[in-house]
Parts: sequence; structure tokens; C-alpha cells
Amino acid sequence: MYRAIRKSYEDSRNEPGTADFYYGEIEMRRADTGTDWAERGLLNEYWAVSGYGLRATRALGWLLAAVTGTMFVMMLWGLGAG
Repeated sequence: MYRAIRKSYEDSRNEPGTADFYYGEIEMRRADTGTDWAERGLLNEYWAVSGYGLRATRALGWLLAAVTGTMFVMMLWGLGAG
């Protein structure tokens, strides 16, 4: 149902409405117990990392954390003399 409504909003060029229904559609897939456990796991990760691609600050936060973590690992252990 969400997919059909989202498609209708896409056809009428209503981007904010489309984004809302996209978020709802993915939330329903994530909450559905009939969805395969692997798909639900991936959707949970997608939500946590970037809010289904709609929350840029969350994705930037994870990027900053990854860069900072990599920097500290390189400072502490480096690449080795190997």
C-alpha cells in the first residue's frame, strides 16, 4: 500500500511526500514478522546508519566516527615495519 501511494506522489512530483512514504514503506518492511530475518537485519542496519538514506546527519556522524577510529588505530599501531 505504501509503495502505491509513494508511486503516486512520485508521479505528481511531490518529493517531500514521496520521502515520507518511502520511510513508512521501509519501516513496515522492517517491522513485518513475515520478512526474512536477513532482510530485516539489513534494514535495521540501514536504519541505524543512515535513516534509510534520508537522514544525512546520521550518515555523516558514522563517517566521522569511522575516520576518527581509523586515525586512532593508525596512530597507535600504524602499518608495521613488515
